[in-house]
Amino acid sequence: MRQWYYTHEGQQYGPIAESDLVPMFESGQVTPDTMVWNEELENWVSARDVIGLVPATFEPLPLPPQSPASQPQTIVSSGHSTNDITSVNQPRPWVRMWARTIDMLFWGFIALGPLYFLFPALQDEEYENLIAIIILIPYMFVEAAMLSAWGTTPGKALLKIQLCKCDGSKLSYADALNRAIKVWFRGMAMNIPIANIVTYIIAYCRLEKKGVTSWDEQGAFKVTHQTVGAGRAIIVILIFVAVLALAVFGELAAEYGY
Repeated sequence: MRQWYYTHEGQQYGPIAESDLVPMFESGQVTPDTMVWNEELENWVSARDVIGLVPATFEPLPLPPQSPASQPQTIVSSGHSTNDITSVNQPRPWVRMWARTIDMLFWGFIALGPLYFLFPALQDEEYENLIAIIILIPYMFVEAAMLSAWGTTPGKALLKIQLCKCDGSKLSYADALNRAIKVWFRGMAMNIPIANIVTYIIAYCRLEKKGVTSWDEQGAFKVTHQTVGAGRAIIVILIFVAVLALAVFGELAAEYGY
């Protein structure tokens, strides 16, 4: 007997036997739009998309699967045409990595500028690793505020990434902060050198294999992607070129005492 997990009012429940889940449709505790998951699935899906799960008396069974050639592109969020949407089954770890890197660059400029101005000695190389660890702590609270308000961050918005709960609702601040803490600890290893490389690799492999990170799976969160056009890709490249140019200029200025 298959075991299922399901979401209700933003909370995740389970495991529950399928024989116990089916009668819950009749009681109204779950609906065909309820998000469900078990170990046979790569991602959370609505109950109506699982053949045989929703009772036949509740609503008609889903249509048989179409062939790949005729199957339309999956829509994962409302308000956009199918040509602009990328299937949720494509985890796109590299896009997510670039989005977070851009966020970290923006935050670095905002946080480090005043810090270095007040404490110039912190620019010494001996403090680099310590500063990298420290600046991530306040960012968790900033990121939680952005995700709960907008469902995205500057880097994610640039690369057209949105975050919501599996039922389509927004994250609360507590949800977003809990997620940020898990990303900081599990995904980034608190930015501790070498340890963070290990956690990056683990998170990447899991995302490629299961289509969801551990923090998003446990929080019943859904990450959706839209197609990133050439214009946005060029902007991303220009951002990294500008950062590299500033770094080189900073090294030259320090060397020649400008």
